Amino acid sequence: MRTPGYQYMEEKYVERCFGIFLKVLHTPPSPSSNEVAYCKTVISAIRGIQNILLVTKSMPTPHLGPLLAALRAFMLHGILSQPVSIPASLYPTSLPQNDPAPSKVAEPKGKEGSNSKEDTTGKGEGKKPRKKRPNKKGKTKDEDVSGGGSHGKPSASQSEGACPDGEGVTPPLNLTWPFLSTSESEFSDTEGGQVSKTRSLHTRLRQWTFGCLHVVIKVTEKKLLFSYWSSFLPDSPNTGGSGPSQTLITSALKDPSPKCRMGALSALTALFDGTKPYLAAAEDSVQLSSAFTPYSVVLGSMVKELHRSLLLSLVAENFPLTITQLIKCIATLVANVSYHRLNPGLLSRVIKQIRHFIHHRDPNIRVACLTCLGSMAALQPPLLEVCHIIIPAKPPVTGRPYSTPEPGDAHSSTSADSQRDGDSGFQSGEGSGIENGVGSLSIQNQKQNGAVSHSGGNTPRGTSGTITPVFSEQSLQAHTKETSWVIKLCIKNILPQPDRSLSEGDNSVFVEPLPVRLESLQVLANLCKGYFPVIRNSLPLLKDLIYKCLDDSEPTVRLHGSKLLNELGKAILIDVQGDNSSSGQQLQLPQALDFWLGLLNGPLPALLQCHAHPPVKAALCDCLADLGPDIFELLPVPNRMLCVTLALGLVNDDDCHVRAASVRSLGVYSLYAVLREDVSFIADSANAVLNCLSDGNLNVRAKAAWSLGNLTDALVLNKKTSEDFVEDFSDMLLLKLLTTAAKATQDNDKVRASSVRAVGNLLHYLPSRCLAKRAFTSAISEAVRNVLKNISAGTMKVRWNACYAIRNLFRNPLLPHGQADWTEELVTVLCTVVKECKNFKVRINAALALGTPSQRQHYGTTRQFCTVWRSLLAALETAETAMDFAEYKYRDSLNGQICTTIVHAASLVSQDDLDSLLPVLTEKLEKLIPHLDQWKSSSANESQGDLTSALQTTLGSLGMLSLTTSQSACVEQLDILSSVLSESRDSKEGTHEKSSFLQTYD
Repeated sequence: MRTPGYQYMEEKYVERCFGIFLKVLHTPPSPSSNEVAYCKTVISAIRGIQNILLVTKSMPTPHLGPLLAALRAFMLHGILSQPVSIPASLYPTSLPQNDPAPSKVAEPKGKEGSNSKEDTTGKGEGKKPRKKRPNKKGKTKDEDVSGGGSHGKPSASQSEGACPDGEGVTPPLNLTWPFLSTSESEFSDTEGGQVSKTRSLHTRLRQWTFGCLHVVIKVTEKKLLFSYWSSFLPDSPNTGGSGPSQTLITSALKDPSPKCRMGALSALTALFDGTKPYLAAAEDSVQLSSAFTPYSVVLGSMVKELHRSLLLSLVAENFPLTITQLIKCIATLVANVSYHRLNPGLLSRVIKQIRHFIHHRDPNIRVACLTCLGSMAALQPPLLEVCHIIIPAKPPVTGRPYSTPEPGDAHSSTSADSQRDGDSGFQSGEGSGIENGVGSLSIQNQKQNGAVSHSGGNTPRGTSGTITPVFSEQSLQAHTKETSWVIKLCIKNILPQPDRSLSEGDNSVFVEPLPVRLESLQVLANLCKGYFPVIRNSLPLLKDLIYKCLDDSEPTVRLHGSKLLNELGKAILIDVQGDNSSSGQQLQLPQALDFWLGLLNGPLPALLQCHAHPPVKAALCDCLADLGPDIFELLPVPNRMLCVTLALGLVNDDDCHVRAASVRSLGVYSLYAVLREDVSFIADSANAVLNCLSDGNLNVRAKAAWSLGNLTDALVLNKKTSEDFVEDFSDMLLLKLLTTAAKATQDNDKVRASSVRAVGNLLHYLPSRCLAKRAFTSAISEAVRNVLKNISAGTMKVRWNACYAIRNLFRNPLLPHGQADWTEELVTVLCTVVKECKNFKVRINAALALGTPSQRQHYGTTRQFCTVWRSLLAALETAETAMDFAEYKYRDSLNGQICTTIVHAASLVSQDDLDSLLPVLTEKLEKLIPHLDQWKSSSANESQGDLTSALQTTLGSLGMLSLTTSQSACVEQLDILSSVLSESRDSKEGTHEKSSFLQTYD
């Protein structure tokens, strides 16, 4: 299957091999079989299945349940006190499954099923087991693995004492390896080697099982695999006497092999990854007792048990590689859990255990800890519990000392207790005042219900921990002037620190490994993105840090420093523009201006003009785009010109990412009021965008199309506010913009969505002098037809943008609506979409476009006008029979827009339309009236009065004409429609709006 240059195995043979391997896994060993041969056979079958999945990248759904059943049994092979049976299949369920009753199978040879020691000859797996002196009968006993054993696992009492929650823990396993004695199991050296070989095979079998399970998780759809979670994860502590459950948590806690524990944790990490949409349903129960337990509560209990078990495993683990994988697993779980639906306290427990490894001698463990901190900082919506974790000048502490001083640490000669309670070693000029007075906010105690204990907090028991960090609590406001311990830790990791292990006269510095520095920058970026109000007063520290990162010799540090600047710039912009008057601590414009002036007069220009490391230039271009209109307007003219010149110059850069970022910056600048009416800037930006639209890179073309949409928005605004701009803007450039945008509407969907928007804006902008030129006439015709193609096909975003473009087309009264050859096609396409499209947002925009023409002749002939009426009335009926529940929430908006368009069309009816319109009204008026009643009672429609008045004016004008019998009958139908609207307006004040339930019931 893998050999290059040869024909792959046919699919039918691959399926046959998969079935054979699966059958081998489900075949129990016979009483006379050799255990070594059986283990080797099972390992080969598992490897075969893993290879098939790695090559095909897909998991056969019918085989998923049987394969998971086999893997679930073999992942504890050799360490359970009873033989494990393999059920025929596991079935998807939302409730925990009971473990199958063990069936009688043959005991493996060598009496492996009683008790023995795991082979610890692997790298770093612990000390050698010491043999005790034999007694008079020559009996020898191995050290009990469950009491700590070769991998340092604590006993049940030790684990319970170290449990961060104070809750009960899973009782120890009765291992299947026997106590060997001369009276029962005397064996020669050859027999002893056979037992050791069998134990080694059991370990290898479990390792391959976890590896295969990891591949199964990777290639299986998350939605399908989530229904099997209850078979591999516990939802409550195992406090009964039924023995340990067959879960991955049991393996992570009890497997004597560190490599197997790593495999179990790796599978858990893959299982958690990407499950945020499914874990969002988890919540805590608010009922003391209930006959029915909702699935969301079961899921919430599972999430809490996962936190408890993984933290317990972290307390007990001492193998560095396993600790690293374990913390990564916790970080993945944190990133995917919706903590705002759970009671606060879980994250506090996590941070109290993680902080013991922040200064571990192994840099991989320190990176994993920072990843976990970054996952907490990236949680959305912002959590009050995270604010209380971040704000103290020192991290939350616990009673368990664990801290290994790193080389060169200032505390390398101090005791563990002083390391735990002292400062993190951060070098700053803040002074000792930052270190004092934070005891009331340090989360040192936990309530029994798991809530966070903090001074002045208002998060009651049983409530969500969600609150946007706007400092509504006085305790938060009192401590925000202190530098967060997370910021101090990250800055210490990023910047070089004096190596205090050397003599006093030596000025050597100690620099953390590159992964530690990069992960620290990522943590700070996440803090700026989600919790800037918490760290707002550390802005000077972050500014200095960014300066040093941009001047660092390591390119990746400069890149991540640029990304930190990008997130910090966005946070500053939001903080300046936002309404945070309740706290009174938001940044002022002079502070933000000073921040950007320092960068523009400092390292930014040199880095943007440097040819080395293009990713840094691209990130800094994005930073320039996040200045904001208010700050940009306050910049001195030379700095403004610098920003514009840099953006225009980098459009021609050799790197595609730099070109994409720079053209996006031009699109942002084109809407700034200080630049929008500058003809020279708009013309230069337009030429730069046109060049990028022909770029070979898709991302560059997509960014250019988006910028073209913004630039044409600026043209439309200038048409309303500046006649001088319209006169000065080049017609030749305008024609080139129209033809290029029309051509881009046939590009990739990422380009088309913005291109159709740009075409609509250009058609709206076209002045009268351009319409007399033949070149514009043909360009307009081609542009309209290209937009119509995007209405009928493409992604939904492209289609509703195309409908909106047609609306802009109708808003320019100078265009030949109703007379051009594309009018009939335009009306036909809109009518088809408004009644048949499955996406209601597209239909809403189509109805909006049909209701835009301000004159009757814009609709074309009488036949076309009647087609519009029939389509709108049919659309009301089809909206009531929507099959997609996701579109149901847009139904009322769609009906309201259709009614608005119908009333608008009725106000434009002419005498020539009455004969053809009569059959339509006669057939559909009764069905239309209930929708009009609901539409008129809606307070959201502000144009009802104007439309109703316009309809009455039209009816008055028609009544003064000499009409035929059929025409008079049609006017009577329209008069009924008008009276319905008038009655509703008169009685609107005395009626109550119906609830959504009553509307649905009606």
